[in-house]
Amino acid sequence: MSAKKSFLLFSIFVAIIFFIGGYFLGDYFYWKKIDVNNKTEPLEAGDSTAIATANKLESYKARMIFLPLYAYNAYTFEEEYSCFIGIPASIPLKSKLEILAAKVSSFSFGGNPIELVSLNLQNNLWIARINLKEKSDSHGWGWGYFQGSTGGSITKKMLLNSFLQEEFTGEWIDGVEFTYENKIISSEEWDHISLEGINYRKQREIK
Repeated sequence: MSAKKSFLLFSIFVAIIFFIGGYFLGDYFYWKKIDVNNKTEPLEAGDSTAIATANKLESYKARMIFLPLYAYNAYTFEEEYSCFIGIPASIPLKSKLEILAAKVSSFSFGGNPIELVSLNLQNNLWIARINLKEKSDSHGWGWGYFQGSTGGSITKKMLLNSFLQEEFTGEWIDGVEFTYENKIISSEEWDHISLEGINYRKQREIK
């Protein structure tokens, strides 16, 4: 038998061995059992990692609250969710608001600064005061997001809904007051937007 034929037969033999070994090894991992709620079920290879990952995810979700940031369609004026943000559930309400302010600034308003000035109890209601600050470039609050009847209206709705979080049922503020460079945002100064005074959550508004 020539060396070439010998090498070919050896290669075929090795391939058969690997095939048979892989088949039985895969079968072993597939039928490896775990007990879930006293019920034995087959576990595919790698599922233990997936279960561990899922458990970590559930643990993470249990420690967080998830709040939507709002957007509006400029053509239909329909409310939309732009994204959801996760905030640790155990931190104080003030810290939650500070994180929310930073995320609203980044994701909804091009990084224009939004700062929590105060969180005070007024008439048994938690009221947050939020200040909108200008940054150095020209597309800031005054010359960007406050301009135009559509733009001003959308800006107002996005700010109010993102901070009031009407659908959230956990501990939250009862109302919010906005200022621009620490001044009242009134329709007398701005033609297309008015955020003057305290804006309350609908179910907690003082009549």
